Formats: sequence, C-alpha cells, structure tokens
Amino acid sequence: RSPELAVVFLAGLVVLGLEVAWFRAMRAAFWATTDSFAIILASVLVPLALGARLARALAGRGISLGVVLGAGGAAVLCVTPIVERFDLIFTQINQGYVLTALAWLVLSMIVLGPPVAILGSCLPYVLDRHDGTTGWGRVYAVNTLGAVLGSLLAAWVLLPWLGSERTAWLLGGAAVIAGVVASSGSNRLTAAVLAAVGLVVAMGADSGAGWTRAQGMFQDQVTRTIAIDEGPDSTIAVVDDASGDRVLTIDGFAATSQGSTMHYMTWMGRLPMLLHPAPRRGLVICFGTGQTANGLREEGIEELDVVELSPSVLRMAPYFAASNRSILTDPRVRTIVMDGRAWLRRTDRTYDVVTLEPMPPNFAGVNSLYSREFYQLVAARLR
Repeated sequence: RSPELAVVFLAGLVVLGLEVAWFRAMRAAFWATTDSFAIILASVLVPLALGARLARALAGRGISLGVVLGAGGAAVLCVTPIVERFDLIFTQINQGYVLTALAWLVLSMIVLGPPVAILGSCLPYVLDRHDGTTGWGRVYAVNTLGAVLGSLLAAWVLLPWLGSERTAWLLGGAAVIAGVVASSGSNRLTAAVLAAVGLVVAMGADSGAGWTRAQGMFQDQVTRTIAIDEGPDSTIAVVDDASGDRVLTIDGFAATSQGSTMHYMTWMGRLPMLLHPAPRRGLVICFGTGQTANGLREEGIEELDVVELSPSVLRMAPYFAASNRSILTDPRVRTIVMDGRAWLRRTDRTYDVVTLEPMPPNFAGVNSLYSREFYQLVAARLR
C-alpha cells in the first residue's frame, strides 16, 4: 500500500506547508497578534476535524483517493487569490472588535475550510483501510513526517524563494499532480480537469502579492512598493504612501516610517545620551529604520551594538538612508541578529545606554520585552 502512504505523506506536507504560507499572508490582514493567531489556527483545525467525517462519505461514494487529493490541490489554487487579498477585504471591515473578529473567523472558515477539509480527509480515508495498531501507527508516522517536512520546507526554503502566494501555488500544484498520478481511467481525467481549473484561477487572479504588491492595512494609500523581503520569520516591505512618508512594514503592520512625525525616534537615542555624563558604549534593540541608532551616534557614542531579530529589517536600512545617515556602514556600529532579551542573557558586555522601541505588546512574541524581568536584565547590563 505504498501509494496510499505516499498520498498521506504528501497531504501532511501540503497542509502544514499551506499553514505557514497562508498564515503569512493572513497576518498581513490580521496582524501578528495573539487573538488573530487563535482565529487563523481555528480556521485550519476545525476543517481538519470535519475532514475526518468527510473521509467516509467520499469513500462510500467510491471517490478515489487520487481524486480527493487532486480536488484538495485544485481547491488550494482556487482560494489562494482570495487569501492573498484578505488585507484588501478587511480594510473595508471596521465594526468594532467583536464583530470584526467574528468576520475574520467566518471568512477564514469559508475560504480555508474546503481545501483544508478535503486534504485533511486523506489521512482518515487511509486509516480506515488499515487494521491494527501497527498499520495505523505506520500511517500516522508517515503523515507526521510529511507535516514536519512541509512546515520546514515552506518556512526556510519556499517562502524566502517564492513568497507566500507562489508557495501556495506550488503546494497546491504538487497535490494536484500527485492526484493525477495516483488516479487511473476516468478518475485521472477528473483529476486533470480539476488541475487545469485550479491553475487557471490561481494564475489568472494573481494580485502580485509579495512581489509587486506589499500586503497590509495602511492608513494612507500606498503609491509605490519599493522592496519586499520574505524571510522565514516575517515579511518585511518598504513602501511610499500618499502622505509622502516612506514606511517599513512587518507582516503588513506599519511598524515605523521616515517622515515628519517620526522625529521622536531620534530622541529615543538622543535623550538618554544627553542624560548620561560620559556615554561610551550603547545598545539599541529593534533597529526599525535606524533613526534611534543614528541618534546615539550623533550624540558621540564610541561603540554601538544594534540587536535586531530580523535580518530583513537590516537589509532594508539603505532605503531609509535619508534619516539614518547610513548608520550600518559606520565602523563603530556592530549588528547582531538575535532576540534582544536572548542577547542580554548571553552576553557579558555592559553598556552605558540601552534603548529600544519594540512592536506593541499585544503582538505575539513581543510581550517579554515589556516585562519586569526584562528591565531587571537590562539594569544588570548597565555599567
């Protein structure tokens, strides 16, 4: 039954790979907050559970496993143009937190539900055809291996290479092709038709997300997308907007910008330097556009460490040279790609000035930089 195990392996790889790719696109609409993560996760887990009920219905109607896999892949291709436009759709929805969150959940379920449920039915479909703990264990092991590889492949290879939209295309296309190969006779023709329809819809409705269009919910209309860098942890983009500002976005959130209202960022560096009687060594956590780091430099810092979680943010620094004065080319500046708290825990270096401005505390993974323990750690590293 190796063909069935191959289908189960691929189904696990595709579903977990899609979670990574689609979640990245959906974070541009919902932002990387903990409540939006819960909504996005529910929109995958609930359809997976429904897929278990769907499996026996499909098998009972004599629908082959190859057609099921092909249909799931075609559904992925058909809904990806909607997923990549979630940021545009939700720009129009602002009815208070409860109604907006409910709209997020309902739309996510409607769009993601069909392909996830169909692909999720492959595992229980095959489990019903095996007997005993050894057979079931083998099926689960193969599916789990595919899921692990799918998440790693999507995050570390496909997203940086292709972006979230084309990663979804590739994963959906792989499922469709495998469905055609696993079918025979009229079933193969059915799977091939589904493949053709899915590819036409996906490519014909391409919005250029991640390539020519930066996803996000922006206060002012974007007039030009300058650069997009898709990394394993986040999507970083630089855009110009109608107000004349140049904006740095992280997963669709306008994290910082180069404009007339951003002068306070320089003072995040200047003020502590002016308060210290003889500052020589400084630390900036969260680089952003580099204005805070430049504030320390212009007040005469002798050594400056910049700790930034995303290397993509550092790669975008030249686009903000007008405000950061090419800070990263200064030999006095050293960059460290690491979580800021982790750096303080691991280094034995001490500093005269430490300053930071992380993302808002409701963003997933950021709250530790607002904790009492973090500031105790900072105090322990002050000279």
